[in-house]
Amino acid sequence: MKSAEEQLSTYKSVHLNPKNISTHFVGVPLIIWSIFLLLHLIPVNFFAWDDPAISINVASAFAIGVLIYYFKLHARLAIGLSLFIVPVLYTSHLVAEV
Repeated sequence: MKSAEEQLSTYKSVHLNPKNISTHFVGVPLIIWSIFLLLHLIPVNFFAWDDPAISINVASAFAIGVLIYYFKLHARLAIGLSLFIVPVLYTSHLVAEV
């Protein structure tokens, strides 16, 4: 597995165009949010206890998998991603419940 530094340097080498940077700044979070929204719409709960706040759905399982990958890759990067994924997961859940 490539290190986080190797992956980010490869990414940076092809994404230095200012227009590309600005479209990614808006587009990538929207794409990630929409993926979580679609995953919330899949009617599967893995651990459906009596308390629905504890159940783990497809979106939550996917987020846990992504965070495990990032913690193996780079712990500080994973903490930053967690600060992004938690609100995305919560807001996509709210929209999916409407």
